[in-house]
Amino acid sequence: MTRIIAGSAKGRPLKVPQKGTRPTSDRVRESVFASVGHYLGSWQDTRILDLYAGTGALALESLSRGAEVAVAVDASPEAVKVILANADLCKLNLEVYRSQVQAWLSRAEADVFDVVFLDPPYDLDVGEIERDISMLVKKKLIAEGSLVVVEQSARAPHISLPAELRVYDERNHGETRVTMVVW
Repeated sequence: MTRIIAGSAKGRPLKVPQKGTRPTSDRVRESVFASVGHYLGSWQDTRILDLYAGTGALALESLSRGAEVAVAVDASPEAVKVILANADLCKLNLEVYRSQVQAWLSRAEADVFDVVFLDPPYDLDVGEIERDISMLVKKKLIAEGSLVVVEQSARAPHISLPAELRVYDERNHGETRVTMVVW
């Protein structure tokens, strides 16, 4: 069962789409949020972007912990319905967009996010992830101090980063690799 781990919505169970979504396990999410929390110092006043949102768990967990704003983007109509239902269940205000990630990024205004979660399907080509990250830089959706958290299969090729970015931390959790990138 997927649930909110901490904060105002702690313990609330989350719905999961019937197909096409691989939710981040609670164990991996707990590790990611411990690392991100350590990096941020505080979730207060943070702006979060959750790309390939699936259940919305990463954005909702951020809001539960005190993030000011969270935006979730997913192309699946079923996933968007589930994300909206989960936000309602958790009583959290989440902006949700049904869109392909690259299309959303190309239309996005220069609104700087403190943390961006990229949790695409494991079969998504690494080149797509690299394009997403490059678009974040090009559109100025991240700035110095922003953190980009990429979740991939541990067997996937490592991502190449734009010159402005560097790997802050990278860990494998069984079949999952989490790479944290900073500007």
